[in-house]
Amino acid sequence: MKNYERPMILEVEEMAEGIYANSGVVDYDNDTECWTWDVYFPDLNKNKNGAGTQCDVRIKAEHPTTVHHISAKQTITITFNQTITGGWFDSGSFSADGTTVTLVRELMADAYKSGDNFDVGLTVDCADSVNLSVVGSTFACTHAPNVQGNFD
Repeated sequence: MKNYERPMILEVEEMAEGIYANSGVVDYDNDTECWTWDVYFPDLNKNKNGAGTQCDVRIKAEHPTTVHHISAKQTITITFNQTITGGWFDSGSFSADGTTVTLVRELMADAYKSGDNFDVGLTVDCADSVNLSVVGSTFACTHAPNVQGNFD
């Protein structure tokens, strides 16, 4: 673990602009204030490999341009009605624990007034892809400070 070193702040009167130092991030769980999201199946039969054990899932998320903060990463947690034995996420890290899948999408573009919208793919391995369904999902956003040292 790295040791934290407090940044030095210097005030120079002769300079027209200043730079503010700040460290740390804030996690917002189930961040419905700045994100809307949907987890859906793009193919009605949901059977990717013909054997019924893989399923394609899409995650569509939108960040409005009216929300002003920097988003360092998003963590999407999806609960399915079946045990997920493996999978692959095309936009970040993937982990499965029983019926719960956790996806982490590191900063792709800061969400500060950018409308950082995305529609990404996920492939999951399960016993019966035809009957696979989503029980629930959450979306967590990690806010990072802006250059003024503020979060919003």
